[in-house]
Amino acid sequence: SLFWENNHLLVMSYTESGHRLMPLCNVLYGRIGDFLSWCRQENGSGLDYQSCPSSEDCENNAVDSFWRRASMQYSRDSSGVIHVMLNGSEPAGAYPDKGFFADFEIPYFQKDKITRIEVWVMHDIGRPKV
Repeated sequence: SLFWENNHLLVMSYTESGHRLMPLCNVLYGRIGDFLSWCRQENGSGLDYQSCPSSEDCENNAVDSFWRRASMQYSRDSSGVIHVMLNGSEPAGAYPDKGFFADFEIPYFQKDKITRIEVWVMHDIGRPKV
């Protein structure tokens, strides 16, 4: 399993170039929602694929709610060696206090199924190492 924070495109590039790690966005229930935005139309009953409220506007918006549940399930399903890729070039720091990994993945790991956790801190080329 490969978990990450603040470096989605790097994770996708890494796993698609032949590395045998599986991030949430590559399992069936993650693939379905990857790079999609959807929510209910403000003045209608259909779906709005263009504009959805952010977490700041609506804590329980449809997209974030989907990813919270998917992250929790992926953590429960993971076993063996857990890989974590963090963004060392992120101005707020590689490991944010609040984030999907901290809030919806780590608490749901099944300790008896995990043999080791490897954390990689990756830096963006040309950006400062924070």
